[in-house]
Amino acid sequence: MAVRVRFLGGVQTVTGSMHLFTNGSAKFIIDCGLFQGRREEAYERNQHFPFDPAELHACVLSHAHIDHSGNIPNLSSTASGHGCSRRRPRAISAPRCFRTAATYRKKTSAT
Repeated sequence: MAVRVRFLGGVQTVTGSMHLFTNGSAKFIIDCGLFQGRREEAYERNQHFPFDPAELHACVLSHAHIDHSGNIPNLSSTASGHGCSRRRPRAISAPRCFRTAATYRKKTSAT
């Protein structure tokens, strides 16, 4: 079965990254970024998703910048009560990544 990709955000702009992948009945998004721009447009784009959030199986983050992750609270509140399960994240948290990067930089800059 073919996988379909829809580019829903971060296209012709640098904010609001969101990509919808579908494969049969499975649907997931990569990134759920906060769109930043003119107030009215930003409100509309951040409040109304171009898909039904209740049909999503997962949201995968490429990284924790706000333009890739900032609209997750809205996604979660929109999908809650519609079969969207909330599970503990299985990804490395940003603070841990920053500590790891800082440790690496400290070790490599000393040589």
